[in-house]
Amino acid sequence: SSSSFKSPPDVFDAVVSCMSLHWVNDLPGVFSQIRRVLKPDGVFVAAMPGGDTLHELRVAMQLAEQKVWSGVSPRISPMVSVPDLAALLQRAGFRLCTVDVDEITVEYPDIRTLMHHLSGAGESAATLNRSRAALFGRSALDVASEIYADRFPARSSRQQVDGTHSNNSRNAIVATFQ
Repeated sequence: SSSSFKSPPDVFDAVVSCMSLHWVNDLPGVFSQIRRVLKPDGVFVAAMPGGDTLHELRVAMQLAEQKVWSGVSPRISPMVSVPDLAALLQRAGFRLCTVDVDEITVEYPDIRTLMHHLSGAGESAATLNRSRAALFGRSALDVASEIYADRFPARSSRQQVDGTHSNNSRNAIVATFQ
């Protein structure tokens, strides 16, 4: 949070953040605090998922929930768009901002493997006060798996996350990270 920066102003030549800012609820506040602790002409370098990261999973889960329960719940944390990120940095007082986007498409054998990898990386949804009733459920996951495989199938030429090439199984999917 923005209150965790206890340093006096203008003390750091650089601030680096790697794969943690997407969990912050107050990006404008954190960016302002980072700018405050940087020396004049200091540099801020960060890497974070954003934009359309995991849009395929978001679509499949929303359509499955709509079909199974006639409603949707937040399942994937919201991602900041590139234009919004640049605007937030400028608003915090950063000058000469550069925001680059790399898009990486990874093939997974199925939706369950993708979700297992996300969970193993600590990237499960962090929705506060979610009730047990809000859990996704096996029936919705089965529907999401079908929707995902139909709408976002893998191509056999893509390399799978385990380094092998797909045999183009029916449930093989792609996941996009930005």
